[in-house]
Amino acid sequence: AKGKLLVAYFQVVRIMPEAFAVPLPYEYYKAMNYLSWMSLDWIGVGVYPECLGHFSTRLLFTAFAPLVMVCALLSGGAVASVASAALDGGAGGGVRSEAVLDDVRRGALSALPPALWVLFALVPSVSSRIFSTWSCERFGYAEEGAADETRSFLYADYAVECESAEHARLKVTVKEVYGET
Repeated sequence: AKGKLLVAYFQVVRIMPEAFAVPLPYEYYKAMNYLSWMSLDWIGVGVYPECLGHFSTRLLFTAFAPLVMVCALLSGGAVASVASAALDGGAGGGVRSEAVLDDVRRGALSALPPALWVLFALVPSVSSRIFSTWSCERFGYAEEGAADETRSFLYADYAVECESAEHARLKVTVKEVYGET
């Protein structure tokens, strides 16, 4: 239990600068490089996140993939339990619905530990993606003959200008999918 708390703490501490746009000293980043394996930013495993499409697509994928994984684990456990009971029961008599329901419950319960592990492991990356919708970085630029201006862009995807209609849609998407934040 203490190990889980320690891993969860460092997962949160590691994503803090990008989630909250907080500048931290160089020593922090140097120390966090040793803990990069804890980030479990699973959306970028084996493929660049940009290859998955626009930021809104990655946001929705990040939201629903863990739910799909948990549902697959729970239903897989239920099916395995029912199949095991059917094989153990042999050819004797008919199948009672109460017995099948008990097997489904038993299978779903046996799949809860891995399902909870999936949730435990992925909550920090999902939270980071949610918070990154509000994290903007400001850039200054000047055109010839014009006054200096600043524009801000989404830290997670510089293709999205903050306070634009597209950014407003992203914020609405987050509020609809994840609830009021």
